[in-house]
Amino acid sequence: MRGNSEKGAGPGPAAAGDAQGGALTEYMALIDGLAASGASGGNGAGPKIRLVPLPDGGSASGFWTVVQEFIDALPFLVILVDETHSIVATNRALRQYVGLDAHQLRGGYCPRVLHGLDHPFPGCPLEESREVDRWVERELFDPPSGKWVLSAIFPTGWRTEEGRRLFIHLVEDITVRKNAEEKLRQALDGTIMVLAAATEVRDPYTADHARRVAMLARAMAGEAGFTAEQTEGTCVAAQLHDIGKLYVPVELLNKPRRLTEVEMNLVKMHPRIAHDILRNVVFPWPVALIVLQHHERMDGSGYPAGLTGPDILPEARALAVADVVEAMSSHRPYRAALGTDAALAEIAGKKGLLYDAGMVEACLRVFAKGFVFP
Repeated sequence: MRGNSEKGAGPGPAAAGDAQGGALTEYMALIDGLAASGASGGNGAGPKIRLVPLPDGGSASGFWTVVQEFIDALPFLVILVDETHSIVATNRALRQYVGLDAHQLRGGYCPRVLHGLDHPFPGCPLEESREVDRWVERELFDPPSGKWVLSAIFPTGWRTEEGRRLFIHLVEDITVRKNAEEKLRQALDGTIMVLAAATEVRDPYTADHARRVAMLARAMAGEAGFTAEQTEGTCVAAQLHDIGKLYVPVELLNKPRRLTEVEMNLVKMHPRIAHDILRNVVFPWPVALIVLQHHERMDGSGYPAGLTGPDILPEARALAVADVVEAMSSHRPYRAALGTDAALAEIAGKKGLLYDAGMVEACLRVFAKGFVFP
């Protein structure tokens, strides 16, 4: 069950339930209650440290009998391991999965039993759970079986007679959900491609600009410390940020002279028009709002709403900088390219005034590390 992972961690099962909404985390909440009320002993005030015997066949305590019956009833794979990865107990589903009985598994090295490894694999959730002292989960792809699993580790207050802390390891097959997510993602990618293609057919310059802005925005997001979700949302918004120009006469977009005030006001409508188009598309990111705000400026001098810094989404602030840099760096029908150096000088000179200081610094670092437009 080892493979590529997407990780998450939370303070306990309740937080996990909010994130995943799955039955596994509901069972973990029950296990948490069992852990809180099961074994006797403790050290007075503060967290209880329970010294409980290892389950050993017929001599298992009444408490361990309750634990074993409970985990055997679960539809997931359940393993109780100590902090050295030694298997203490397993449930029926796990034993059927590996084809071994409880006595064969007890005392075995968990990474070897589950993954065929002689050491914990990189990103092992048990290692992180032990370090941060809280619930941790991973979504793992298992190449041999071709399945996705949700692997969750929950630290308990239980300890072995030798004093080693015990962890509950639950594994749920989420292949059906992951496949459904992939199909939805493919459908979403198709929607994005269609919308972007509509812009390209009408104005090739705008479409090429959008692709290049998206490339720079992705690089900037990494430098700015965006989450994976923020990064993806920023890139999608960058690809579609000028879709509102579909409703702007192409003669104005390519006009080889300065626009009149009336013409400029017409062009300035494109973020709001784009928002009206995109708000009807169900994205997992605030794409419509990012696009709406990408011409706002930190000092409130932007458009369409004249927002100031705190009211502008971080993704929109990043897109604003990437948009300006690409536009100045590239050739347009009405002017020659001003060049990357001039573009970087523009954002550096107005850092904190028009453009978010952190996003400007991220952009400058990206170019200092060798970023170039294709």
